[in-house]
Amino acid sequence: MVTISGLKEGDYAVRLTFCEPDTSVGKGQRVFSVAIGSEVTSEKFDPFDESGGSLKSLVIERESIEIGEEGSIRFNLKAESGKPILSGIELIRSGLQTSDPAPR
Repeated sequence: MVTISGLKEGDYAVRLTFCEPDTSVGKGQRVFSVAIGSEVTSEKFDPFDESGGSLKSLVIERESIEIGEEGSIRFNLKAESGKPILSGIELIRSGLQTSDPAPR
């Protein structure tokens, strides 16, 4: 389980990056469920199979994940086989301007 605290209240887009780093691991050897908060977003998730092999990344994205006034979010990876792996987490708060338009 991974918990990130200190977030501002609001809606967030969440991007989880997965990559099978072990070239000796094959299909079905690392399978797990992925939950964001209390919502299971993927069941029987196999990073090797989903990405097309070892050393290839895959991103799972969910929009409108609400962060309450407690300011935290929890990610839970529950193993079915092997050990779960999470390579990256990206949180993007809704309503933020991502770049300034160039003056004309």
